[in-house]
Amino acid sequence: MSTSKSTGPVSTNPWVIARNRIYRAAMMASALNSVVAVALAFGVSADTARDYMVGTLIAMLPQLWFITRGFGKAAGYQAASLALGKFALSGMGFALWFALMPGAGAIATFAGTASTIGVMAVLTVRATRRPLNDK
Repeated sequence: MSTSKSTGPVSTNPWVIARNRIYRAAMMASALNSVVAVALAFGVSADTARDYMVGTLIAMLPQLWFITRGFGKAAGYQAASLALGKFALSGMGFALWFALMPGAGAIATFAGTASTIGVMAVLTVRATRRPLNDK
């Protein structure tokens, strides 16, 4: 590891660099969806905003688990099981949400999930287009 005056320790491990870029993309997507949820709370209703944010979390939490587990030298060997685990966690999230909150708005929940997936896809492509040696 090298040290930079402004940012502290900086890793030169390409797996760490890639993972950190994807983490930043996930945080940006979460922030964007939070802004949308606040706008929904003021423009539509608090229940719609809650359902939208839960949909965001249903997509984001398994994604964060995947990012944490899916980067490293051995990650290629377990990629399929990690992807299946991510989808299983999302499915469990939907099942729990709709079982615990039968009156939850399905459209807002699925809109939160779809927007998270879409924004994450765009931000991930942008984050991974740069060479890994370009911080």
